[in-house]
Amino acid sequence: MTGKFQEFAILFLAISILISGFLIADAIKDNSEKLSEVEIPKESLLMDSKAAAAFLGIELNTFFEILNEDNAKIEHPIPYIPINGHKYFTKNKLIQWAEINMYHY
Repeated sequence: MTGKFQEFAILFLAISILISGFLIADAIKDNSEKLSEVEIPKESLLMDSKAAAAFLGIELNTFFEILNEDNAKIEHPIPYIPINGHKYFTKNKLIQWAEINMYHY
């Protein structure tokens, strides 16, 4: 009698694991489809150095010179957000910086 019960328990466990696997795979698929439907705004909130220089209307080399000079000499440096060793900029902060430092350059 224990032999039959053991066989039934193993069979039940195998079927349960199989069904659980299908349910988990389906949930992951549904979740990834929902993530792919998220719309990214056309205008990103953050810009890299190249985009920030273009936004300010200056060459990238000049932008880097000002960025490096700011940290040492100027009262109001170009504001940036450091993320994983990269510097990112926002339009609002760049506009504020340009208005404050308009006559320094």
